[in-house]
Amino acid sequence: DEATFVSTKHPEVMANLSDPIKVEQNMDSITGMFSSTPFGQKYYNTRIPLPAKNNGAWYTSQQEYNGSYTRSFSNHTFVNGAIMQPVFYNSISGDVAGNTAAIEKMKQTYPGYDFVEIDVREFDGFGGAIHCITKQVPAENPVRIYHYPVRWLNTTENPSNGVWLTALAQNKSGIESTKLYYRTKGQVE
Repeated sequence: DEATFVSTKHPEVMANLSDPIKVEQNMDSITGMFSSTPFGQKYYNTRIPLPAKNNGAWYTSQQEYNGSYTRSFSNHTFVNGAIMQPVFYNSISGDVAGNTAAIEKMKQTYPGYDFVEIDVREFDGFGGAIHCITKQVPAENPVRIYHYPVRWLNTTENPSNGVWLTALAQNKSGIESTKLYYRTKGQVE
């Protein structure tokens, strides 16, 4: 669903640090420049809280924050029907309550996806987590398929249960035609 994205919301106690200030400036720019999708639909931005330190406390200085700057719940990667989701806890340590609340919000933002939680605390301070690591996996001629999500189907106004989908498919060499294959939830074939 390319009309929905998440971004980090820093706590007020960190508002005077340079990174949170830059994030807010960037979000203002993005939402100001790109108010709608290529199909004229509104973008949906959900703010997900910044992951706290293992003890649930917040960072108190830019220097302390820079030592763990890779912590972000939005550094996830989509793989088919799953989201490889960074988390910052396990059964022994970490801010379980904060992580659980953030992942619940992610699940509400991306309904229908299976979330595969991966504790990425070993990556803290190394410049990225799951998305940053996997984005460099090259594809010679990647295909981009974009469509506005079907969020609901009103059977009162549409008794045939028909739905019209418009999609955009692109790659470097061009795409002559596309076919859509689908199944409804619970349908085997």
